[in-house]
Amino acid sequence: MNRLFWKIFIWFLVAMFLVGGTLVLSVASSRIDTADIRFRSVADRVVRLEAEHAARVFEQGGPAELQKYLAEMSDASPARSALFSSDGKNVLGRESTPVLMPLIFRASRTYETQFETDHQARVLAQRTYGPSGKSYVFYTEIDPLPFGPFHSGLRELLLRLTAIVIVGVVVCLWLAHYITSPVLRLQSAVREIAAGKLNARVGATLGRRRDEIAALGHDFDHMAEHLESLINVQRRLLQAISHELRSPLARMNVAVGLGRQRSGNELQSSWDRIQKESDRLNEMISQILTLARLESESDIAARSTVELSMLLQEIVADADFEARSMERSVIVVLAEPLLVNANAGLLRSAIENVLRNAIRYTDRGSQVEVSLLADTVGGQTIAIIHVADHGPGVPEPDLVNVFRPFYRVADSRERETGGVGLGLAITDHAVRMHGGVVCARNSPSGGLIVELRLPAISQPAALLHKLSSQNSARIG
Repeated sequence: MNRLFWKIFIWFLVAMFLVGGTLVLSVASSRIDTADIRFRSVADRVVRLEAEHAARVFEQGGPAELQKYLAEMSDASPARSALFSSDGKNVLGRESTPVLMPLIFRASRTYETQFETDHQARVLAQRTYGPSGKSYVFYTEIDPLPFGPFHSGLRELLLRLTAIVIVGVVVCLWLAHYITSPVLRLQSAVREIAAGKLNARVGATLGRRRDEIAALGHDFDHMAEHLESLINVQRRLLQAISHELRSPLARMNVAVGLGRQRSGNELQSSWDRIQKESDRLNEMISQILTLARLESESDIAARSTVELSMLLQEIVADADFEARSMERSVIVVLAEPLLVNANAGLLRSAIENVLRNAIRYTDRGSQVEVSLLADTVGGQTIAIIHVADHGPGVPEPDLVNVFRPFYRVADSRERETGGVGLGLAITDHAVRMHGGVVCARNSPSGGLIVELRLPAISQPAALLHKLSSQNSARIG
């Protein structure tokens, strides 16, 4: 979302600079024109006086006095001057530059001051008369000011431009923040709802805004409130139904026991089938209640420091015992000693659900392989649990859905294996409540790999070695 902020900021800044640049160029052009007009007006009066004085000095004092006067003028101002006769000859006998001749002759035919400007200097030529009435052309070349017509106000102009830029940047930053901040809060609320925090709202953070973004935020709050109400009703309904089913199930189990005692051996298979379905229904109710409890809790109580590799070894041993009866096995390939801050019972349930799912689908006679590795992301130690089976895997489009409650990839297959689509959903909620994530992917060699990532506690190597030794002794 910061990209939106910087995009808006840059566009505001570019627009401000375009408008400001156009204004500055307009003002600069106007100032140049004004400065040029002012220069011509002043120069016209000054050069007339200087021309008359130069002609008077030459006729009254001769070339030497004229040369002295022109030298004093050159020392007093950035100008170089000369006096020409009406036929274009320098009265001091110096050789004239050919390029000046057109200007000199043009000035000799009019009393108007003649101007020429190039990138080097401003050149002026003025016809004048000496005391004797003889006609002359006074020529002067004025070097440009170091910074052009803005030299006198350059410092002031730079200060103004700097102030405009600073104010413009501040205003653009404020506008970009004003536009994007509610969008960022809306994004944060969406993520909170996606993470299960259904009471997330943005209306209180919008202040007194009355624009379309504020209207979007209030509409979002209405949607979130309605969504929270629907989901809470659904959860309460599931909990109520699950609790109400417990009593009939208990009575049915008692009835099955009495029926076994009073009936003959020919009905034992029927009673076994009834008992199996009753146990399955009871397990499903327990999972529904567990899932409802996890969804209603925002934090985990009774956390403690748990040595994850030790807990994993215990869970794998129990899962392997169950798998043996199904002609399958569960092994630990690698288990690095790692400490996590977790609720041991809830974490055990999350891992057990993944292992039971893997045992259910792995091929008969194959192994479910479990590993525990450590990784570091941004300075945080991460515990990674891999559970890999050798079953048929899951179609790629269904990989993101296997952790949804009651989601089943294939109804017929789930009915054969006894799954109801709640185990992995419980795992997902439990892992996320511990600050971790769980994902699934297909193995290139076949089968499904479920990965659980949990934040771990960094501990000195000596302590981990001690815990590892205790773990090895316990297994032995």
